[in-house]
Amino acid sequence: QELNKVGLVQSNHVGDISFLHDSLRDYFVAHFIYLWLENKAANNVWDVKYFIAHILVRPLHKGIRMFLNCHLQSAKIAVTVLNACKGAVSESLKQNELVCDDGNTFFHTAVEERLDFEVGRLLMEVTSEDSFTELLSKRNNNQKTALFLIIENIHEHHIKSDMLKLFLEKMSFLSTESTKIILLSTLFTSHTIEEHLEIISQNASCYNIISETIAKIRKSLKQKDAFLEACALNKFKDLKLILERERDKETRKHLAQITNGFKETGLHITSSKEILQLLLDHGVDINTRDHHGLTPLARAIKNDKGTEIFNFFVSKSADITLTDTFGNAPFLHAIKQGNSDILRYFMKSGQIDVNQCNVFSATFLMAACRTENDGVVRWLLDKGADINAVDLGNLSALFHRVKSNRSKLIKFLKTKGANVNIQDGYGNTPLLYSIKKSNWNMVNLLVDIHSDPSICNNIGQHPVKILIEKQKAGIIEKIFKVGLATLSDLQDVLGKSETEYLYKYVLKDVVPIT
Repeated sequence: QELNKVGLVQSNHVGDISFLHDSLRDYFVAHFIYLWLENKAANNVWDVKYFIAHILVRPLHKGIRMFLNCHLQSAKIAVTVLNACKGAVSESLKQNELVCDDGNTFFHTAVEERLDFEVGRLLMEVTSEDSFTELLSKRNNNQKTALFLIIENIHEHHIKSDMLKLFLEKMSFLSTESTKIILLSTLFTSHTIEEHLEIISQNASCYNIISETIAKIRKSLKQKDAFLEACALNKFKDLKLILERERDKETRKHLAQITNGFKETGLHITSSKEILQLLLDHGVDINTRDHHGLTPLARAIKNDKGTEIFNFFVSKSADITLTDTFGNAPFLHAIKQGNSDILRYFMKSGQIDVNQCNVFSATFLMAACRTENDGVVRWLLDKGADINAVDLGNLSALFHRVKSNRSKLIKFLKTKGANVNIQDGYGNTPLLYSIKKSNWNMVNLLVDIHSDPSICNNIGQHPVKILIEKQKAGIIEKIFKVGLATLSDLQDVLGKSETEYLYKYVLKDVVPIT
């Protein structure tokens, strides 16, 4: 009401409020949360779970968190509120609601936004040992825990961080097993360098259990390169020996899950079924994604590792529908590689949406039209694939066929309803494109299926004018004979010299108009 009086907010008769500025709104909400945390809010009806799983995590609420962090410097959170928050954290964790699409938890978010008071006075207070361990050991999509983000920030910017001390102090009260799980998840990655280990070692020197665990991890990390090399060279015995040397089960598990600089696990790298089985036995996720979002199955298809490896992944229930960062499904990679056995499996799987497209709007049919997989083209059309769908370059399946210089099936695509006069983003039709590329076999084929020779592109280039320029009298004569153009159609298009060329080389028996 007070804000309304001075014009900073507007409200209607049903109580809906709009703020003059987003920052004012964020401050208002943060102040309300602060009052609620101290149990001073006039209205204590509040969705605690929304506060925990959305306001503390989602990018949308960054402004609220910034103001709330300032409030928390002096806030005294009520015990009843803390207990309610603890319950909401546990429930949200079970329902996997505390992780954003980028893999960030509220600890990642707080670290990235440098919300020290939120971490120390709220987040650590509302997480039990189990919840804290689970959240702090979670890696985001870049394979980094919140603790690693702090260490990385200290290393890159040469700054001191009170937040690292907060986390280490909290960890010092955890069980040895919980501490080990957090540190293994944090340090057992391809990102870890010696400087990172030095930073956390120096800051943890007063905590014996943490220091001892770091020392053990440092020793085990030295096996990382040998492990990845054994995977790449398909050396099963060497790999098995490396894993057996690690007495600790949790350490073996993290070593088995180690990735290279491209976020590829051993499952992505190896072509050995024995190694694949060994890694799966050690808990490596069969659907884990690399830097480009490719699963091991998709990588096996893309790298042409063969039917045997593909069948192995399928037998272990690998998901054949997971797309990569660019929206490419494994079936798309299979189409490009052309392994008939793998293609046959996909086509019989019943899991293919024939009109699925990637982020560039490219469909399976477009990909198939750029290959020799004529059977796949026919199968897709039989299953209802949209023959005239276009990608971001406005290229249809037929246009892709033309651009890849594959004349077979062009007539078939026309009979299936393909638009032969589709224009790309530059206004070129398949015919004009082929003329400009001097692909005369394709030009003749497109004329045979009655492509329109009068359509210009965005800069006014005319198919017949270019044919005259390239002295292709035979093709022009064919265009005239099948009735795709007449001299009168071209009178306003051609110059004097071009018209004379037609009379001399194409219309030899026609008397020029004077």
